[in-house]
Amino acid sequence: MSRLYVYALAGSHLPAFTAAGRHVYSLELEGIHVVVDRRSTLVKPSEEALRCQHAVVEAVAARADAVLPARFGSLVELDDIRGIVAARSDAIRAALETVRGCVQMTLRTSLGRQVPTTAHRTVSSSGRAGTAYLEAKRAAVVHPDPAVLEAIRGAITGLARREHVQPGRGVVPPAVFHLVTKGQVTDYRSCIDEVAARMPGTPLRISGPWPAFAFTPELF
Repeated sequence: MSRLYVYALAGSHLPAFTAAGRHVYSLELEGIHVVVDRRSTLVKPSEEALRCQHAVVEAVAARADAVLPARFGSLVELDDIRGIVAARSDAIRAALETVRGCVQMTLRTSLGRQVPTTAHRTVSSSGRAGTAYLEAKRAAVVHPDPAVLEAIRGAITGLARREHVQPGRGVVPPAVFHLVTKGQVTDYRSCIDEVAARMPGTPLRISGPWPAFAFTPELF
Protein backbone atom coordinates (compact mmCIF):
# COMPACT_ATOMS: atom_id res chain seq x y z
CA MET A 1 0.00 0.00 0.00
CA SER A 2 1.27 3.44 -0.91
CA ARG A 3 1.95 5.73 2.02
CA LEU A 4 2.94 9.37 2.31
CA TYR A 5 6.41 10.58 3.18
CA VAL A 6 6.14 13.79 5.20
CA TYR A 7 8.81 16.43 4.61
CA ALA A 8 7.36 19.39 6.45
CA LEU A 9 4.32 21.26 7.68
CA ALA A 10 3.71 24.66 6.16
CA GLY A 11 1.56 27.63 6.98
CA SER A 12 0.38 28.12 3.39
CA HIS A 13 -0.49 26.09 0.31
CA LEU A 14 2.36 25.02 -1.97
CA PRO A 15 1.74 24.13 -5.60
CA ALA A 16 3.27 20.79 -6.58
CA PHE A 17 6.96 20.93 -7.47
CA THR A 18 9.97 18.68 -7.97
CA ALA A 19 13.09 18.85 -5.82
CA ALA A 20 16.00 16.40 -5.57
CA GLY A 21 14.12 14.12 -7.93
CA ARG A 22 11.03 13.91 -5.70
CA HIS A 23 7.56 15.03 -6.81
CA VAL A 24 6.27 16.96 -3.82
CA TYR A 25 2.83 18.39 -3.09
CA SER A 26 0.84 19.65 -0.10
CA LEU A 27 -2.32 18.43 1.58
CA GLU A 28 -4.50 20.79 3.60
CA LEU A 29 -5.67 19.32 6.90
CA GLU A 30 -7.24 21.47 9.61
CA GLY A 31 -5.90 24.55 7.80
CA ILE A 32 -2.36 23.14 8.02
CA HIS A 33 -0.47 22.21 4.87
CA VAL A 34 1.37 18.89 5.03
CA VAL A 35 4.12 18.63 2.41
CA VAL A 36 4.52 15.07 1.17
CA ASP A 37 5.38 12.72 -1.62
CA ARG A 38 3.90 9.29 -2.26
CA ARG A 39 5.97 6.14 -1.83
CA SER A 40 5.56 2.52 -0.74
CA THR A 41 8.82 1.86 1.11
CA LEU A 42 11.06 3.83 3.39
CA VAL A 43 14.49 4.76 2.11
CA LYS A 44 17.25 3.60 4.46
CA PRO A 45 19.31 6.34 6.15
CA SER A 46 22.35 7.29 4.10
CA GLU A 47 24.24 10.46 3.32
CA GLU A 48 22.52 10.65 -0.06
CA ALA A 49 19.05 10.15 1.45
CA LEU A 50 19.69 12.79 4.11
CA ARG A 51 20.96 15.23 1.51
CA CYS A 52 17.87 14.57 -0.59
CA GLN A 53 15.55 15.26 2.34
CA HIS A 54 17.44 18.42 3.25
CA ALA A 55 17.20 19.66 -0.33
CA VAL A 56 13.44 19.11 -0.38
CA VAL A 57 12.97 20.89 2.96
CA GLU A 58 15.11 23.80 1.72
CA ALA A 59 12.91 23.99 -1.38
CA VAL A 60 9.79 24.04 0.80
CA ALA A 61 11.28 26.80 2.97
CA ALA A 62 12.00 28.84 -0.16
CA ARG A 63 8.30 28.64 -1.09
CA ALA A 64 6.59 29.17 2.27
CA ASP A 65 7.03 31.76 5.02
CA ALA A 66 6.38 29.32 7.89
CA VAL A 67 7.81 25.79 7.75
CA LEU A 68 8.25 23.03 10.32
CA PRO A 69 10.56 20.30 8.95
CA ALA A 70 9.61 16.70 9.73
CA ARG A 71 12.21 14.25 11.00
CA PHE A 72 13.85 11.84 8.58
CA GLY A 73 11.85 8.66 8.01
CA SER A 74 8.33 10.10 8.47
CA LEU A 75 6.49 7.57 6.28
CA VAL A 76 2.87 7.65 7.44
CA GLU A 77 -0.59 6.49 6.38
CA LEU A 78 -2.93 9.33 5.42
CA ASP A 79 -5.39 8.47 8.20
CA ASP A 80 -2.56 8.63 10.74
CA ILE A 81 -1.50 12.03 9.41
CA ARG A 82 -5.07 13.25 9.80
CA GLY A 83 -5.14 11.98 13.38
CA ILE A 84 -1.83 13.59 14.31
CA VAL A 85 -2.75 16.95 12.82
CA ALA A 86 -6.20 16.91 14.44
CA ALA A 87 -4.75 16.04 17.86
CA ARG A 88 -1.91 18.57 17.71
CA SER A 89 -3.42 21.30 15.55
CA ASP A 90 -3.17 24.04 18.19
CA ALA A 91 0.49 23.23 18.94
CA ILE A 92 1.30 23.06 15.23
CA ARG A 93 -0.32 26.42 14.50
CA ALA A 94 1.52 28.01 17.43
CA ALA A 95 4.84 26.59 16.21
CA LEU A 96 4.17 27.81 12.67
CA GLU A 97 3.52 31.31 13.98
CA THR A 98 6.73 31.16 16.02
CA VAL A 99 8.90 30.31 13.02
CA ARG A 100 7.04 32.49 10.50
CA GLY A 101 9.45 34.75 8.64
CA CYS A 102 12.43 33.26 10.47
CA VAL A 103 15.39 31.00 9.80
CA GLN A 104 17.61 28.95 12.07
CA MET A 105 21.19 29.98 12.75
CA THR A 106 23.49 27.42 14.36
CA LEU A 107 26.51 28.07 16.54
CA ARG A 108 28.97 25.39 17.62
CA THR A 109 31.85 25.75 20.02
CA SER A 110 34.42 23.20 21.14
CA LEU A 111 34.55 24.85 24.57
CA GLY A 112 32.21 23.48 27.19
CA ARG A 113 31.96 22.02 30.64
CA GLN A 114 30.79 18.66 31.94
CA VAL A 115 27.87 18.85 34.35
CA PRO A 116 27.19 15.95 36.76
CA THR A 117 23.67 14.59 36.45
CA THR A 118 21.32 14.22 39.41
CA ALA A 119 21.11 10.51 38.68
CA HIS A 120 24.89 10.21 38.92
CA ARG A 121 25.00 11.97 42.30
CA THR A 122 22.37 9.64 43.79
CA VAL A 123 23.85 6.30 42.67
CA SER A 124 25.13 4.23 45.59
CA SER A 125 28.72 3.06 45.73
CA SER A 126 27.53 -0.54 45.56
CA GLY A 127 26.00 -0.06 42.13
CA ARG A 128 29.31 -0.41 40.34
CA ALA A 129 27.93 -1.24 36.90
CA GLY A 130 25.33 1.51 37.09
CA THR A 131 27.91 4.00 38.35
CA ALA A 132 30.30 3.15 35.54
CA TYR A 133 27.50 3.63 33.02
CA LEU A 134 26.50 6.98 34.46
CA GLU A 135 30.10 8.15 34.65
CA ALA A 136 30.56 7.30 30.98
CA LYS A 137 27.31 9.07 30.13
CA ARG A 138 28.28 12.14 32.15
CA ALA A 139 31.68 12.28 30.47
CA ALA A 140 30.06 12.14 27.05
CA VAL A 141 27.73 15.11 27.68
CA VAL A 142 29.28 18.57 27.37
CA HIS A 143 27.33 21.77 27.98
CA PRO A 144 28.33 25.10 26.39
CA ASP A 145 30.55 27.29 28.57
CA PRO A 146 28.25 29.67 30.53
CA ALA A 147 30.58 32.62 29.90
CA VAL A 148 30.39 31.99 26.16
CA LEU A 149 26.61 31.71 26.29
CA GLU A 150 26.35 34.95 28.27
CA ALA A 151 28.53 36.78 25.73
CA ILE A 152 26.48 35.46 22.81
CA ARG A 153 23.16 36.35 24.43
CA GLY A 154 24.34 39.84 25.27
CA ALA A 155 25.52 40.44 21.72
CA ILE A 156 22.34 39.31 19.95
CA THR A 157 19.79 40.97 22.22
CA GLY A 158 16.75 41.76 20.10
CA LEU A 159 17.88 39.59 17.18
CA ALA A 160 16.90 36.07 18.31
CA ARG A 161 13.22 35.23 18.66
CA ARG A 162 13.99 31.88 20.30
CA GLU A 163 17.03 29.96 21.54
CA HIS A 164 17.63 26.24 21.93
CA VAL A 165 20.80 24.86 23.53
CA GLN A 166 21.92 21.34 22.68
CA PRO A 167 24.67 19.73 24.77
CA GLY A 168 27.52 18.05 22.92
CA ARG A 169 27.95 14.28 22.85
CA GLY A 170 31.09 12.38 22.02
CA VAL A 171 32.92 14.17 19.22
CA VAL A 172 29.92 16.42 18.47
CA PRO A 173 30.42 19.83 20.16
CA PRO A 174 27.67 21.74 21.96
CA ALA A 175 25.35 23.75 19.75
CA VAL A 176 23.24 26.86 20.23
CA PHE A 177 20.37 27.37 17.82
CA HIS A 178 18.74 30.76 17.30
CA LEU A 179 15.56 31.64 15.48
CA VAL A 180 16.29 34.83 13.58
CA THR A 181 14.12 36.97 11.31
CA LYS A 182 15.26 36.53 7.71
CA GLY A 183 16.04 40.22 7.33
CA GLN A 184 18.35 40.23 10.38
CA VAL A 185 20.72 37.41 9.42
CA THR A 186 23.51 39.81 8.40
CA ASP A 187 23.22 41.71 11.70
CA TYR A 188 23.25 38.43 13.61
CA ARG A 189 26.42 37.28 11.86
CA SER A 190 28.11 40.60 12.60
CA CYS A 191 27.26 40.31 16.30
CA ILE A 192 28.66 36.78 16.49
CA ASP A 193 31.81 37.91 14.69
CA GLU A 194 32.23 40.62 17.35
CA VAL A 195 31.92 38.01 20.11
CA ALA A 196 34.56 35.85 18.42
CA ALA A 197 36.87 38.89 18.11
CA ARG A 198 36.46 39.72 21.82
CA MET A 199 37.09 36.10 22.85
CA PRO A 200 39.93 34.95 20.56
CA GLY A 201 40.38 31.72 22.53
CA THR A 202 36.77 30.71 21.89
CA PRO A 203 36.23 28.85 18.62
CA LEU A 204 32.75 29.72 17.31
CA ARG A 205 31.49 28.13 14.10
CA ILE A 206 28.37 29.66 12.62
CA SER A 207 26.18 28.08 9.95
CA GLY A 208 22.86 28.89 8.37
CA PRO A 209 20.43 30.20 7.52
CA TRP A 210 18.54 26.90 7.68
CA PRO A 211 14.90 25.89 8.03
CA ALA A 212 13.86 25.81 11.70
CA PHE A 213 14.80 22.20 12.46
CA ALA A 214 15.58 22.83 16.14
CA PHE A 215 12.29 24.64 16.77
CA THR A 216 9.92 22.01 15.40
CA PRO A 217 7.79 19.89 17.74
CA GLU A 218 8.21 16.14 17.25
CA LEU A 219 5.04 14.93 15.55
CA PHE A 220 5.72 11.91 13.33
